[in-house]
Amino acid sequence: KMYFIIRPGVDLIDSYGDEDLVKPNILSSLTYEMDENTRCVLRYEKRHDTNSYENDIFNQWRTSLSFTHQLSKRLGFSQMLFYGKGEFISSDTSRQQLLGSKSSGTYDINKNLKGELTYSRSESDTEAGAAGYSKNTVFIGLTAAF
Repeated sequence: KMYFIIRPGVDLIDSYGDEDLVKPNILSSLTYEMDENTRCVLRYEKRHDTNSYENDIFNQWRTSLSFTHQLSKRLGFSQMLFYGKGEFISSDTSRQQLLGSKSSGTYDINKNLKGELTYSRSESDTEAGAAGYSKNTVFIGLTAAF
């Protein structure tokens, strides 16, 4: 089974200069369900965000490819690769690009409690070659449903 979703919208942004901005927000995805336990998703997103490091709006797009598989009734796994670019609207900061991956495992402990372990790695740099970073993140969490 294959299906396509497109979700157009707007970002209502209360910017740093007391200016209210309306910017486009677009999400589209193509999902292929290989069977009841496995799916692949190709996704594209275009949006604008405020940034805590710059008093500016970050205009960005990102595309990702993810693979999700339910290994057993309680154990699931997903892998995602992503790439994107963006730039600040009003500053002269050069374009930034982001490349990374994310691996995640989930385990249903019981009917209402789920455990998750996630590792992600991302690389960011500018086209000018400055202000880049590498980031490794490990997340361990529990989710309770009521």
